[in-house]
Amino acid sequence: SCYGGENVPIVKIVVPRLLRGDINSIIDPRIQGQYEISSIWKVADTAMSCTQEKSFIRPTMRDVVAELKEAMEIEMARERSGSSRMWKSSMRSLSTSKVPITSASLSDTDSSIYPSA
Repeated sequence: SCYGGENVPIVKIVVPRLLRGDINSIIDPRIQGQYEISSIWKVADTAMSCTQEKSFIRPTMRDVVAELKEAMEIEMARERSGSSRMWKSSMRSLSTSKVPITSASLSDTDSSIYPSA
């Protein structure tokens, strides 16, 4: 990811924003307000769990698929209900997150943010 003219691992950009509860700043502006905030947090939590340095902490692909399906179900339920209630609040406590986001996630040598062969 290019950030301010330099290549920066996306985790270094996203983690501080998530820790502040500012999820809206990482969402594609083309879909701002067109989602259920709980599904976005589920996707963010799942993505962050995939960046853990130790492989045994990272979820299996089966777990990732299950979490993403749950996020999609939340979105489909919102659409079925015809709800005009679009969550715009960007505040949510990460204390309910299954993924511990630590400064270790931000280390310069954290190769877990890059796909391995």
